[in-house]
Amino acid sequence: MTFPSNTTGMQTIRKNERLIYPVPSSGIVNVQGGSAGDVIIISDLTGKLLQKYIADSSTIQMNLSHLTNGYYLVNIFDKDQKIYNGKIIIAGN
Repeated sequence: MTFPSNTTGMQTIRKNERLIYPVPSSGIVNVQGGSAGDVIIISDLTGKLLQKYIADSSTIQMNLSHLTNGYYLVNIFDKDQKIYNGKIIIAGN
């Protein structure tokens, strides 16, 4: 039996011109295509806030290696309006 190289079925996420990669990640997650001032919220599946980032440019690198393996929610706000919501996977920690 052979499997494709991307056996998770997850692909790079692109919404509202935001690119989040890699998915899954070992802890370093990049967000591209945003704007300075974007607010990026990382929370667990219950909605508990775990990390908050404020972008200082169109690209931000988040170190989430302190999180245990699993699924996490990502919400991105631009000028107090939610422009993105999705999930990321942390694996390999």
